Amino acid sequence: MTVRVTSVDTQHALETGAARVSREPTGSRQEGVLDVRQARELALRLVLAQAVVTALVVLVSFVLAGVHAAVSAALGGGISTAASLAMALVAFGRLARGGVVRVVGAFFLGEAAKLAVIITLFVIVLRTTAVSPGALFAAYLGTFLVYWIALARAALSGGKLGLH
Repeated sequence: MTVRVTSVDTQHALETGAARVSREPTGSRQEGVLDVRQARELALRLVLAQAVVTALVVLVSFVLAGVHAAVSAALGGGISTAASLAMALVAFGRLARGGVVRVVGAFFLGEAAKLAVIITLFVIVLRTTAVSPGALFAAYLGTFLVYWIALARAALSGGKLGLH
């Protein structure tokens, strides 16, 4: 499915934080509205869900392998959670106000920030800390799966993550 942003009344976008999008799955045009405030709220709920998964993996790692594994799991999950938080804050912050072009630009900038956080934190952790690789990557992958499952649910439910 192709999703593209179409033109929108700039004043309406400024007042409501909404931008019009169109979806063209089979060549027919269906319009919807992307509410930036709602998207920000959903993104922040996703960050919370990732933090919960991180805590669960930390607890399991502690029970199964001790403190070292638990700290490693906290670092792995923390990297993914921090990256998602950076993305949410940049993509749905002040830069996303003021029209469709700014919304799209802020989203791409948010994705770039997320990637930069992931790379930077992994480099720092792997160079400075003796981690338990299994616990580190289990927590990172667990939070990564939360992200992709939430996106799949949003796609299937018409844009609602359902993380209430």
